[in-house]
Amino acid sequence: MASMNSSSPALQSPKTQSEIELLFQEAQRDFMKGDYSAAAKRYERLVTLQPNSAEALSNLGVAYHMAGRIQPAVDALQRALRLNANLLPANLILGIDLVQLGKAEQAIPPLQKVLQHDSANRDALLALASSYFALQRFDQAAEVYRRHTTIHPKDADAWYGLGLCFEHIGEAAARRLSEVGKDSAYHYRLVGEFLMEQEAGIYAEEAFRQALVLATADQEGLHAALGFVHLRQREARQANQEFMAELQLHPGNLEAQLGLAALAMEQEDFATGLK
Repeated sequence: MASMNSSSPALQSPKTQSEIELLFQEAQRDFMKGDYSAAAKRYERLVTLQPNSAEALSNLGVAYHMAGRIQPAVDALQRALRLNANLLPANLILGIDLVQLGKAEQAIPPLQKVLQHDSANRDALLALASSYFALQRFDQAAEVYRRHTTIHPKDADAWYGLGLCFEHIGEAAARRLSEVGKDSAYHYRLVGEFLMEQEAGIYAEEAFRQALVLATADQEGLHAALGFVHLRQREARQANQEFMAELQLHPGNLEAQLGLAALAMEQEDFATGLK
């Protein structure tokens, strides 16, 4: 909360100045007790007495915010910032509230201003990332989340947000690939990987085989991917053939090596079951 300083004490009577100081103390006390509605009422009176006080308006906006009155908070904070654009608490709460109101584009400048002065501010970073995310600017949102995880590596909210961004970026890339490369090996490979996740092994196999047909060069990993399809379908011989084919084309391929190791474990299970 901003401290209250009268900008023109000479123009106020001692009685008025005393009332301002008392109201400020009582508002602070209400705020600290968690009675934000009572604090807001006292700050409203302070704004009446000091209509050009950026601090009074900022405190009023914060009290409104804490009381869940988002639009009045935005109105008060915007008035405060017109008087003093450098009030960081006002910029922070304004940005957060604008995101909640669905005004993500408007939220970005005040949040950026906070981060110019406090680059590690958790609330500002998360709100800025949320703004970009709401605008479907997932690459920028991911960059802010990445900055946040560098500073706060144990913040689960940021890691979750970063994961969502990558998911949307991947979906957008897949849609674009289906548009520009519908008949390409990359498209069928992506389809195969999706079908693998959906446990649709037969259709995944068809997609990977089509990718092998269309591949103009030996795309690393295609045979290994097909090998895993066979492995999931308990087709050991075909899986082994595909993993070996991958290693002949690309010696040292990790996926093929892992596939052969998984196949060996599967075959050990089969042998155990026969005993």
